Amino acid sequence: MKNSSNAPYSNFALPYSLTSEAYFSEKMADLILNITSSSGLKIKHIIDLACGVGTACLYFSNKGYEVMGVDISKNMLDEAEKKAKKMGYNIDWVQQNMKDLSVIRKADLVTCMYDSINFMQNNDELFHVFKKVFDSINHKGLFVFDMYTILGLGTCWGNQDQIHTDIPGHFIATKTTWDSKTKIATKTFHGFMQINEDWKRWEEKHVMSAFQLDEIKDGLTQSGFSSISIYGIDGFHLSDVSDSTKRILIVAGKGK
Repeated sequence: MKNSSNAPYSNFALPYSLTSEAYFSEKMADLILNITSSSGLKIKHIIDLACGVGTACLYFSNKGYEVMGVDISKNMLDEAEKKAKKMGYNIDWVQQNMKDLSVIRKADLVTCMYDSINFMQNNDELFHVFKKVFDSINHKGLFVFDMYTILGLGTCWGNQDQIHTDIPGHFIATKTTWDSKTKIATKTFHGFMQINEDWKRWEEKHVMSAFQLDEIKDGLTQSGFSSISIYGIDGFHLSDVSDSTKRILIVAGKGK
């Protein structure tokens, strides 16, 4: 049986939660907290956009913060909620597209990890999300997120075929294409999930776009952010941005 879906992380939720990619979220969450602590910002409430299976949210909650996790995928949020209940954490889970972000309670810190901002397809979408986030942050709050650069998306995704996941009950192969003119990368997941004695086949397509640094800065400035710092990030170490930088971490502040 084959199940196709255009929504990112709809079929991918369970195998994603079983892979080592959770390690990335925990390390990034720790890095972000270190950055924000050095800024002097007093954080009480955190919103994590594109929270996925909730690894960063669980990490924040464990540190004593009040947390809301937002994701477009119900399946990802279901996995996140299961983990939170098992660990005894009280986290608000909200199914929303970040382009439609609307919150009742503003946050001191909004995060978005694992290059999820690259899912925005053009400047209009990118700027729209920035404005939605700005409106969801308290005065003097921060928005911290990571992204692929143009070099990074073209190199790390590029044109390649890979075996993404090969664990008991799950097998996923991917085919990725990169268009250097449009700066768009498309990754198609071909997955197989074992259900009892049968195997379910599914496909899922993820499309990411890369942006110039000036486009990112302009979007943040136009959205109202008054302070913007951009760092190169290699693993979990920050550096100055250079022509060889593949991933960046952006810290945008609201108010002075």
